[in-house]
Amino acid sequence: MDKTRLVSVDLGTSKVVSVFGVPDEGDIKVEGYSPKIPSEGIESGVIQNIEKIANSLYTAVNEAFKLKGDIPKKKTPLLVTISGNYVESETVRGFVPVKDPDGEIQENDRIRVIMTAMQRANTGEREIIYVHPNEYTVDDQKGIKEPVGMIGTKLEVESFLLKAKRNILNTLRKVVSKTNFGVENFIYSPIASSFAVLEEEEVNQGVILLDIGMGTIDTAIWNKGSLIYAGSFIGGGKYILNDLIRGLRISSKKARELLEIYGNISPELEDAGEVEVEGIGERPSKRIKISLISEIISARVEELFEKVKWHIERIIPLNKLAAGIVLVGGVSKLKGITRIAEEIFDAPCIIGKPKNFKGLSTDIISDPSYSAALGALRVGQVIRSEYLSDLYGIKRKNASGFFNLFKKIKNFIENF
Repeated sequence: MDKTRLVSVDLGTSKVVSVFGVPDEGDIKVEGYSPKIPSEGIESGVIQNIEKIANSLYTAVNEAFKLKGDIPKKKTPLLVTISGNYVESETVRGFVPVKDPDGEIQENDRIRVIMTAMQRANTGEREIIYVHPNEYTVDDQKGIKEPVGMIGTKLEVESFLLKAKRNILNTLRKVVSKTNFGVENFIYSPIASSFAVLEEEEVNQGVILLDIGMGTIDTAIWNKGSLIYAGSFIGGGKYILNDLIRGLRISSKKARELLEIYGNISPELEDAGEVEVEGIGERPSKRIKISLISEIISARVEELFEKVKWHIERIIPLNKLAAGIVLVGGVSKLKGITRIAEEIFDAPCIIGKPKNFKGLSTDIISDPSYSAALGALRVGQVIRSEYLSDLYGIKRKNASGFFNLFKKIKNFIENF
């Protein structure tokens, strides 16, 4: 196995994509990526049919390697992005006494205090998949981002943890095992996308990342360098498709075609003309105004954004997030969607673009559908970037993937 190669796979409701690359002077050189493979057997992040989604996953990884004229080896470890409302968050605190007789905080103290916070988390039937130490307190000094080297007697941490239902993760492991690949880590989609497209200044000023797929809107909120929320809302492109199907009385296949071709929600389409659409079955074809297609799409997008806004405003006032909104995911390709987002959220909005990746074609750079798969490579790079001890011999059931992540947790802050 090539231990330097990073391979990710993004399992979406409508598509599966895979990307692989290698670290290259602090960046990642992308060596291969798959086209969008139709996703079958998964709905809003939850597996519905193991065989079907395994086939989609296997095809995507092989297509990515084929681009370089290569074949993935057996047991190739995959960075698997996940989404859905089976992931929940918890903010927990931990504290430890500083061991150094002179009171200097060491790296081991930071590891111990994060471990203490994790041990206080209410996991139950869930497995920790991500931990982000938002800030530290040294004695009475709060809001510290880098405690190592400071002097004190007690170190505290406030950590943001993400936990996923263990039975769903085990089902995903079974899916991957059917392909003869392996799971290196599960990475939550909005976290992966954050590492692909966000800049440090955005994270510090406050930003909302919305990864809009077909089945979910995955959300991450960052402020003052801290992760304050990550979660999924049921919604996305399939709701737009359903509106087109019902409103225009057309087939699901035709609704997808119209969304791809006429997915424009700009107000200038009033006189855009008509398009002829064949009827369902043996029903006659009909002409539909392009402006009507735009109105249906626009109405649903507005409703989805209003729903997300309602939830976000109960977490943090929008005016505290100076960097506004960053959109990624397949649905963010709709023309005019940033205008609607700016109107609903009353905040600036842009489409996220991947940063610090080499060897990319314009196809993948300009396509926000690949943001999570690319970001997973970045997270994987950070995970592998520094070796620490085996956590002083501490072992836990079903925790190997998490501990691989945890062993390099300090670089999540330092390299973000």
